[in-house]
Amino acid sequence: MIEVSNLVSTLITGLLASIAFLFLVYFFWKLYDRPSRRQIEVLEEKREKFKETKMWQAVEAEMAAEREQAEALAIIQRQKAEERARAMPPAAQLTKNALAALDSPTEGAAFLERFKPTVSEVQEVAVEELLETEIIDDSDVLLAPELVEVRQDAGLEEHEILQLLLDDDEAIEAEASRETEIEASAEPESEPQEPVTKSEQDALDDADVNWQGKDKRADDDTWAVGW
Repeated sequence: MIEVSNLVSTLITGLLASIAFLFLVYFFWKLYDRPSRRQIEVLEEKREKFKETKMWQAVEAEMAAEREQAEALAIIQRQKAEERARAMPPAAQLTKNALAALDSPTEGAAFLERFKPTVSEVQEVAVEELLETEIIDDSDVLLAPELVEVRQDAGLEEHEILQLLLDDDEAIEAEASRETEIEASAEPESEPQEPVTKSEQDALDDADVNWQGKDKRADDDTWAVGW
C-alpha cells in the first residue's frame, strides 16, 4: 500500500471539512436570511421608479407623434392657403397703380381693349373637288339582231313535284334491273375442261423446254454479233 504522509492526509481532511461547512452555511443562510424593512422599501422605490419611467417614455413618444402629425397638417394647410392666394385675382387698386406706374390707361375702352382676347382671322379656302363622271354607253344592246324573250312557265304544285321524283326513281330502278339481266345473259357458259393425261403433260413440258432453249441461243447469238 502507498503510505500517505501526515501533511497530505491533513490537507485532504481540511478540504473535505471546508466543503461540508460551505453547504451547511448556505443552507442556514437561505433558511434564516430575510431582507430588512429598509431593503424592502428601497426595492419598492426602484420598482415604482421603473414603472414611472416607462409610462413617461410612452407619453413622450405619443406626444412626439402628435406633434409630427400636427406639423404635417400645418404644412398642408399652409400650402393650400398659398395656392388659394395665388389663385385669387389681384385687387383693382393694385392693378390701377401698376398700370399708372407704366403710363397705361386705367379706365375706359382703351383699358378694356387690353384684356380682350385676340381673335385670329379665319381664311376660308374653297376646295374644288374634281369628280370624274363615268358615262355608261348601253347602245350596243340595241344593235342585237333579235331580242330574246324569256319564257316563264307556270310553277308545279307540290304533289306534282313529288310524283315526278317518284317516277324518276322507278325509271332508274327499272333501267338498273334491265342492265343486270343483260349482263347476266351475255356471260358465256364455262366449257367443261377435259382432264389432261400424264403423257400429254410430259410432251407439253418437253416442248416448252425446247422452246426456251432456242430463245436462249438466239439471244446469245445476237449478243455476240452486237459485241
